[in-house]
Amino acid sequence: MRHGTVRGNWQGVIMRSPDSVPIIDRIPAYAGLFCMTGDSGTSFKTSPAIGKCLAEWIVDGAPKTVDLRPFRSTRFAEGQPWIDEHAYGPTPTTISR
Repeated sequence: MRHGTVRGNWQGVIMRSPDSVPIIDRIPAYAGLFCMTGDSGTSFKTSPAIGKCLAEWIVDGAPKTVDLRPFRSTRFAEGQPWIDEHAYGPTPTTISR
């Protein structure tokens, strides 16, 4: 191994919410602050729709394209994490897209 060559590498921080579903919400403690976080980068394909919904919320006062309430930040404190009926594997890790 001393003479081996590294042929590739990948690393990064995995930032997931407790239920592995993105949090898309406004932050009440900070007026005008909206966030989309906790997706670990998996929302790259849905980001145009997420951006549109957040823009509607900011400009019009509510998202119109999609109901974002299931993605609210308070779902954990409410004891209502996202449970995906179509998840695969031993523990649900993402929403079905």
